[in-house]
Amino acid sequence: SYNSPINLSEDYLPFLHSLKENTVKGKLFVSIEGANTANSEFEFLTGNTLNFLPYRCVPYNEYIRDATPSMAYNMKAQGYAGVNAFHPYKSSGWSRTIVYPLLGFNNSYFYEYYKENNNHSPVRNYVSDEADFQQIIDDFEASKKESGKPFYLFNVTMQNHGGYDGKRGLIDPKITIEDPALKTSEAEQYINLAKMSDDAFKMLVNYFEKIDDPTIIVMFGDHQPPIDNTFYSNQFGKDVEELSTEEKADWYSTPYVIWANYDIEEEELDMSANYLSSYVMKIAGNKLTGYNKFLLQLQKELPVISAVCCKDKDGNVYGNDEKSKYSELLASYQMLQYNQMFDKDNRVDSFFFLQ
Repeated sequence: SYNSPINLSEDYLPFLHSLKENTVKGKLFVSIEGANTANSEFEFLTGNTLNFLPYRCVPYNEYIRDATPSMAYNMKAQGYAGVNAFHPYKSSGWSRTIVYPLLGFNNSYFYEYYKENNNHSPVRNYVSDEADFQQIIDDFEASKKESGKPFYLFNVTMQNHGGYDGKRGLIDPKITIEDPALKTSEAEQYINLAKMSDDAFKMLVNYFEKIDDPTIIVMFGDHQPPIDNTFYSNQFGKDVEELSTEEKADWYSTPYVIWANYDIEEEELDMSANYLSSYVMKIAGNKLTGYNKFLLQLQKELPVISAVCCKDKDGNVYGNDEKSKYSELLASYQMLQYNQMFDKDNRVDSFFFLQ
């Protein structure tokens, strides 16, 4: 059946699946599959959607040329310390060295930084999630030594990056796929890497469970792994080229989790990536911009807006060129996004930035 779980010798995300208390989780609908991480970052950090942008564009490379409203600016305006971006890989990817400062991050740290701190215990050819998450803890502790200010950090991991065929090294696959039709060494590599991430996430959560500062950790997948399409076709029981719009959107979705070390309302909720940062700021009781408030209202009507489709609160799916009763609402969103991204001379900064 479509989207049925794969039969594995054991659960590959036992810790994530065990999180119930003070946890919000669900499917995150993203606009990409298999590559172009920067587009999920862009949707998450800015609240903008790839739905209104040209097919296959990468905003980081093509459109971000000036200060662009984002979650980082929002946190900075509220006196947060840190506000750094971490990515344990080459600084050359996706124009991040140019984009992160324009999105309001104070500092960006890349592979060189991890190497200098001798903190990269590699898994395959990449910095492990465990070393990467330890870096989060180190940055938090350094910040707390300096001041009692609240702390914010954005991190893009590298450990599970695509290429699961040995060119980038292999790990020992302890967990195996039981279904012969789906058993491929690439998929097993990915599943075992995900288990290592689950272990690292447990370490991170265990650390912040003991911290007095109210803390929220958000983790989400930027896109599904680039495993051979035959694997996916076998899983869906039909060629990926023949997936309906709804099935394609589901294929593009990834899990997300919001965990807090204090009381928040537990929830199971699917949404698209453009809403997630506003949603997190709402849970945290942060101040919201006009744009954040607009997005949170829109989310109630159209919980999913991505480059693939829109989905309304009743589960109806609309292709992106389809007229619907939401067309006017979408047009408002499109105008706001256009004003934010492209209409620099007339941009209503008081709506997009905290004053």
